[in-house]
Amino acid sequence: MNELQDGLYYKGYIAGYRDGIEDALNGRNRIADKNNILNLPIKAMSLSMRASNCLRLAGCIYIADVAALNEQAIATMRRLGVKTASEIAHWLDEHGICYSAWSKYL
Repeated sequence: MNELQDGLYYKGYIAGYRDGIEDALNGRNRIADKNNILNLPIKAMSLSMRASNCLRLAGCIYIADVAALNEQAIATMRRLGVKTASEIAHWLDEHGICYSAWSKYL
């Protein structure tokens, strides 16, 4: 894995994205449902090919990786224009997982 991927996985584990899978499957809490979405691969987002490729080139494998991106990582992402960033931000917002880094594209 490259350095960016290592950082994203570290942030994901620290924030507990992966830890909520068991709770989500057992229905133990409401937060676990959101964590269940975060553990899906980016293919589940049903984005355009350009948006999917941008995320893949940035090293994102799971939706949690996309949500964990900071503003600098988003700004330096290859082939990511305002329209594509807006598409990703709207998808995250619809599912209630939009964070401040993506909110400027809404």
